[in-house]
Amino acid sequence: EFSIDDSYIGVMMSSMFVGLMMGALFWGPMSDKYGRQLSYRWTLVISGVCGLATSFSSSFFWVCAGLYCVGFGVGGNMPVDGALFLEFVSKENHSLLTLLSIFFSLGSGFAACVAWLIIPAFSCPDSRPDAECDMATQNRGWRYVLTTLAVFTGIMVVLRLTLVKPYESPRFLVQNKRQSDAVVVLREIARYNGHFVETTTEDGMNCDDDDNNNPSDEGGGGNVKIRILSTAFQSIRHRASLDGSDGAISSADIDDKQMADSNREDIKVA
Repeated sequence: EFSIDDSYIGVMMSSMFVGLMMGALFWGPMSDKYGRQLSYRWTLVISGVCGLATSFSSSFFWVCAGLYCVGFGVGGNMPVDGALFLEFVSKENHSLLTLLSIFFSLGSGFAACVAWLIIPAFSCPDSRPDAECDMATQNRGWRYVLTTLAVFTGIMVVLRLTLVKPYESPRFLVQNKRQSDAVVVLREIARYNGHFVETTTEDGMNCDDDDNNNPSDEGGGGNVKIRILSTAFQSIRHRASLDGSDGAISSADIDDKQMADSNREDIKVA
């Protein structure tokens, strides 16, 4: 359609992969500085909007530029999603992160199926001379594919903002001295799972005050901060381990002290 030599076709896919790399390099530090929520929301929005804009490209240059922007969003979305997942689940479930890669592959397969269904029906046949095919009206299959995928991405954006909207990462809140906000998040996580954490926002505020008075990790503020988070996490895990077990204590409860020590070390290192 754009009369591009075959030797330049690879530039199109290379543009997207360069965008993936740059997105990962950009959005990771952004999420560390400004929070996971910002990157979590906007990376998918950028992917969808840029994918839709690419479907209206008037030249090969704009196709490459659009795909670069799509990759920039997707490249940031994957590491941020992974960080959110790891910071919200217990260590014994971290292996479930591999499902993220599996669903990425499923998404690629879905995109291929969409292209297989749409492009042949709305593209100029290879056997037809160029003079008999109006590129502006009869070769729009690739544009329809991008539009369709952008619509599905938009649906995912809506679901993220409504159905599966996560809270800000407690780890990020603690690292930025917002302990009282971290307590609120932990209580909401427990409430969502049908449990109750005996930790109040006043505890978090006291923790903030202690941090200001004793900024050193060796002082009272750091220890209070760690104790609040460890207690909250252990309370959630302890109650979850009792569900459906008729009061039996699981092996996870035996290792509560070890988990608390691990949490202390993780936070101090961070």
